[in-house]
Amino acid sequence: MNGAEIKAKLKEAKDLMKKEGETLKDTHQHLPQLSWMLFLKCFDDLEKTNSLRTRGYEEILPEELRWRTWATDKKITGKLLLKQVNELFEKFESLEPEKGKEMRNVFSAIFRKMPNRISDGYRFREILNIVNEISFSTKDDLNNFAQVYKDELFEMVSSSDNPYYYTPRAVAKFIVTAVNPDFTKGDRVFDPASGFGGFMIESLQHMEKLEDSAESRKQLRYETIHANEKDVDTFVCGILNMMANGIWSPNYSLVNSLSKHTRDFSDDDMYEVIITNPTHGGDEDKSVAGNVHSQYSTKDTTLLFLHRITKQLKDDGRASMIVPNGLLFDEKGVGRQIKEDLIKNFNLHTIVRLAGTTFSPLSDVDMNVLFFDKTDSTSEIHYYQMSVPERVRGKGKNPKYSKTKPPEFDDFTEVLEWMKDKKDNETAWTVKVEDIKEYNLDLKNPNDVEETIDLSPHELIQQIISDEKKTLGLLEDVENLINTEIPK
Repeated sequence: MNGAEIKAKLKEAKDLMKKEGETLKDTHQHLPQLSWMLFLKCFDDLEKTNSLRTRGYEEILPEELRWRTWATDKKITGKLLLKQVNELFEKFESLEPEKGKEMRNVFSAIFRKMPNRISDGYRFREILNIVNEISFSTKDDLNNFAQVYKDELFEMVSSSDNPYYYTPRAVAKFIVTAVNPDFTKGDRVFDPASGFGGFMIESLQHMEKLEDSAESRKQLRYETIHANEKDVDTFVCGILNMMANGIWSPNYSLVNSLSKHTRDFSDDDMYEVIITNPTHGGDEDKSVAGNVHSQYSTKDTTLLFLHRITKQLKDDGRASMIVPNGLLFDEKGVGRQIKEDLIKNFNLHTIVRLAGTTFSPLSDVDMNVLFFDKTDSTSEIHYYQMSVPERVRGKGKNPKYSKTKPPEFDDFTEVLEWMKDKKDNETAWTVKVEDIKEYNLDLKNPNDVEETIDLSPHELIQQIISDEKKTLGLLEDVENLINTEIPK
């Protein structure tokens, strides 16, 4: 089934969900609800493939819970189907992991929190039949689905009144490329706020070229990539996204990474590489805010994640986190203390200031990428100011990314080249740590070239003409007022 056919099937299923009324009134609920079914179908297809390829392969799920056992019988519908599904949910919840079948934890986690929002058993049957037509049996099947599903995820977050914090895949690929994880050197990659798994997928694709044996393939795909996510709808979409992109047995947990006190971290909680973009601007509840030593206690989600990364990073480890401008210029309280700890006990070597509309249309907040490692204290910070590339410039005064012109990986070619030597230029500058006042990291480009890099010559002259017309209009208004109030 090609991409267009898959997209049509997903639309058909979501259109049926629209008829459910109150239980599925919000369109951003449709994809997660459809995704738990797609996840079970995808997993079942992969299990059948494994059974054919591997002699003596023992499937992870008991027979009664396998998709092919309960979902494909078209005669089971209506109230009988709903009753069967409710019983299945209970059985999935009670699944216990066994050695070699640790993936069962994922199923029990999902169905402990994921409700079935489809109340019409006959409509449910129609949706199951549609899902059953989508195949995940071959690499082409998975690739086609992955491409369509990436677009579906973006459409979902765009339709939400309270958007998920979605990281454009081009941004994720840039960060992974810059951090350069390498499982052959023992790197394990962790995203504590994984969302739809973009960083994990890009990490896999970055490292799979290093696979040179069945053992290394197993190491990368089963042991190297780890992630947490606290929201069940996001989690089920994320795990399906990872599986479609080659992470078939994700070390992916449905848990709030902030729920464990930092003093309780063990060796298993420590990682060589940590990459993340947590939700920003959120407030955690009091119990979560207290899961750090008292001087770092805060409800601010961004600060809590930054502090937590520093506590989970192994010696010589590397980390990257996307943060809003607000964190950079915060000069008081916990924000200042966390940045002080970061600078004194870690090497915050690079801050890339992303173009202002990188996350449009979901957010226009200015964002930055921190790169640091646990090697030494910070002596200097290299800054790089990105701008919107020429390819997305329109006729307007303020060129920006948009839904139809999102970031592309090629937009990061220059910054990646710059990161090889980090020489100062018109878009890059270096700040000595002793010149940083009150740990304010919101330092502007001293070259002040924002206007020349954001506007083409044609756009600049049009802006000047427009400004002059406005000035002339104001002068005419003043002249009319004078003529009215002060007769000649």
